Amino acid sequence: MTESQRIGELLSRIIPLTQHDIEEILHEQAVSNRRFGDIAMGMGLCKPEHVWRAWLDQLEHKVDRIRIDQIGVDAQTLSVLPKSLAERFRVLPLRSLPNDLLIACASIPQSEDLAEIERVVGRRVKLVLADSDELGRAIDRYYRASEAA
Repeated sequence: MTESQRIGELLSRIIPLTQHDIEEILHEQAVSNRRFGDIAMGMGLCKPEHVWRAWLDQLEHKVDRIRIDQIGVDAQTLSVLPKSLAERFRVLPLRSLPNDLLIACASIPQSEDLAEIERVVGRRVKLVLADSDELGRAIDRYYRASEAA
């Protein structure tokens, strides 16, 4: 993927976006500073899972920094990675797709650690970076809530 390949280009591979749709979204984005995917969903052009798929494709070649409280955690995804491994590797699963798992981490895991996580979850792992303190609190909070459910 080249640097010029943006979320709109990736999203248009998943859903039928016309050049006119992309231009409208980009115009709205320039005015509102909202994210491309949020605008596309608001216009009824796509669903959240389409935006997640495009973002995960974009993460193939880069690692974004996120805030967990803004991205949120799909509670069902917690069952994919046992709490013991989340604590051991200090990672938090955020979203799960059939072949991919989006994981937040404070720093990029060693390749052998990443390989072990992928072996356990049976999916490719895509990484995003999160603040270490926020990550620790989120691991505790989300896994505690999932155990209580």
